[in-house]
Amino acid sequence: MLKHIAISRKIAGCFAVLLCIALGVGGFVYRNLTSTEATMERQVLHAKLQLLAGDMRFAMTRQENSLRGFMLTRDPYYSGRVLKHNDTFRGYLAEARAAAGGQKDILAKLDRLDERQAGWLEKIAKPALVLAADPAKTAEAAKLITSDEAASYLDPAEESVNGLRDGEKAEFDASTEAMDADAAHSRLALLLGFGSLVLASGALGFGLSRAIARPVVTLRDAMLKLVRGDLATDVPARERGDEIGAMAKAVETFKQTAIEQRRLEAETAASRAASEDQRSRQSAIDHAKAEDLRHFVHAVEAGFERLSAGDLTVRMDGGVAPEFEPIRQTFNQSVAALEAAITAVVGSVGTIRTGLGEINVAAGDLSQRTEQQAASLEETVAALSEVTRGINGTADVAARAEASASTAKKNAEAGGAIVGRAVEAMSKIENSSIEIGKIIGVIDEIAFQTNLLALNAGVEAARAGESGKGFAVVAQEVRALAQRSAEAAKEIKTLIGASATQVGEGVELVSATGRALDEIVGQVGHVAETIAGIAHSAREQATSLKEVATAADQMDKVTQQNAAMVEETTAAAQSLGTETAELAALTSRFRTAGSSAPSARAAPSRPRVVPQLRSTGRGGAAPKPAAAADDWEEF
Repeated sequence: MLKHIAISRKIAGCFAVLLCIALGVGGFVYRNLTSTEATMERQVLHAKLQLLAGDMRFAMTRQENSLRGFMLTRDPYYSGRVLKHNDTFRGYLAEARAAAGGQKDILAKLDRLDERQAGWLEKIAKPALVLAADPAKTAEAAKLITSDEAASYLDPAEESVNGLRDGEKAEFDASTEAMDADAAHSRLALLLGFGSLVLASGALGFGLSRAIARPVVTLRDAMLKLVRGDLATDVPARERGDEIGAMAKAVETFKQTAIEQRRLEAETAASRAASEDQRSRQSAIDHAKAEDLRHFVHAVEAGFERLSAGDLTVRMDGGVAPEFEPIRQTFNQSVAALEAAITAVVGSVGTIRTGLGEINVAAGDLSQRTEQQAASLEETVAALSEVTRGINGTADVAARAEASASTAKKNAEAGGAIVGRAVEAMSKIENSSIEIGKIIGVIDEIAFQTNLLALNAGVEAARAGESGKGFAVVAQEVRALAQRSAEAAKEIKTLIGASATQVGEGVELVSATGRALDEIVGQVGHVAETIAGIAHSAREQATSLKEVATAADQMDKVTQQNAAMVEETTAAAQSLGTETAELAALTSRFRTAGSSAPSARAAPSRPRVVPQLRSTGRGGAAPKPAAAADDWEEF
């Protein structure tokens, strides 16, 4: 069947097959590169939203810390920081809204977060700042910020932030898997395309050689035998329907003409005896025909030799005998069709190489952008590490403050216990003073009775006369002793009363001291609880920042892997370009009207040096090498 197809159509069909394979591979790779670029843009969006979620969580935590700092110190600096961190939160929220675009689910999460955070600021933070400004209302402010109402605002806000961050991380991971799949498909397509081009090129080249060169050489050998006079030689390829078949039919006509000429020569020899003039004329005619035949055979032989050498500009332009004119025209038409087909193939190969060059440039640009993204992520990881260290330091300071507050609370409680024992001792002293007063009263009563008895004894001694004088003296001494005892008891009673009054005042002072110490213990307890809350929040904040830093570091690693895959894709595209240059070299052996000599083998385009991914620490990407110019030569 192929024998009846024109040579130009055979060559055009072969190169059309190669062109379709190359275009199919190039189109598939270009589609995958476009899909990879779109996926990377989505990755950047998810990474940005994830980082913004971490920033918003950080701003919320700093708001709470500033509020607690104001409650501890009542320094206006901290109250201003609460509002400043709220403005920072608003800025991050606006940036997240802009980045989300028309994604309704993300906007809904951001709206819930905005509503909860605004409610916490208006209902909790601002009232707490007003209460904490008054030292007497510090406990009330602390109760407000730790109330269930405060939790009803903060917990949903934190859940919204965490949900946004986790959702964007899941989307980022899904995008990474999609990019890996696209890269794998691109590598497979390049490998299959390269293998298909190599196999198709070899098979088509071998087929063209068998379909064109071998029949031409066989036909040339048959013509040489005919020129040497071997008219019994069979002319091959007469059954073919292409240009070679047409030339074979023309050679068969030449053979039949030669046979007819021999027959005529035989008839001429038979009739030579009849007419010498006729023989001379016939001899001249035969000689002319022989010369025409020899000249035509030499021209055909030279044309086929140049054609077998790849010179498609060969034409039989010289004059030939009328009987050979159809052969000359058929030869010229066949070679012209072959030249047009080869020229079209050369142009198609050039177009393919140009397209592969554009793919190489696009893949190189994509590699550079991926490298720049990796460097930016590296800077983000470094910044998050610095913030994490600062938060860890804050947590350590808060922990030490918590320990100091706990120690102060224990010391205040011990002081309160000592004051309680002092109050108890003063109460016992007061009771003892009362008992002593009672005893002194008894002594005073005894002295009064003794004085009365001594007075009665003196009266009785006076009645007794001389016999009672001694008893009167004793009674006088007893009376004097009783009076001194009464005076001493009165003085002691006065002193005991003053002591009881002073002891009562001391008891009241010690009781007041105990109550003050109880209040101090309560305040120290509230301070310790507040500091414990600060330490807990700082630890949670440090943990959250560590998770964000880990996620950003993972993003950095994934981006570097993406850059490596893009480099592999670029290298594969460059390899395909080199193989296309080899295909162009196969066609360069043919000379066409556009070149005066067989075209030299086109120099393959030098592989583009793909920049190696490196970290700069300053967000700069590796410098892009100058693109190597592809050297082209016309065929």
